[in-house]
Amino acid sequence: MGLLKKNMGQRVGIIGNVLVFLFSGIDSLENAGVLVFAVNIAGAAINLFAFFLSKKSPVKTSISIFLMNSVFFAFMSYHAWHSGAEKIQYGWAFASLMNLVGARVFWLKSGK
Repeated sequence: MGLLKKNMGQRVGIIGNVLVFLFSGIDSLENAGVLVFAVNIAGAAINLFAFFLSKKSPVKTSISIFLMNSVFFAFMSYHAWHSGAEKIQYGWAFASLMNLVGARVFWLKSGK
């Protein structure tokens, strides 16, 4: 129980990112095209793999995953803004910021 409780924030954050990637992939298949869909599904697969690694891996894996997600979400924010979307780019920017905050929290918890 201690291990599950210790890594709970890490695992919840990763599952949240998996869901964001999956829903974005479904939406992009309908609107943005196959390339953005493939990138979203690849991001979901990487996050799902990190979820299973987070059971026994150090926090460094989560830091790198959260940083990768932050870069991707920032790109999606730019892409939405460039495409002329009205408000969704702010959601992507917020997701990018929250992933940066999560990476910082995990970095501080690692003691480095």
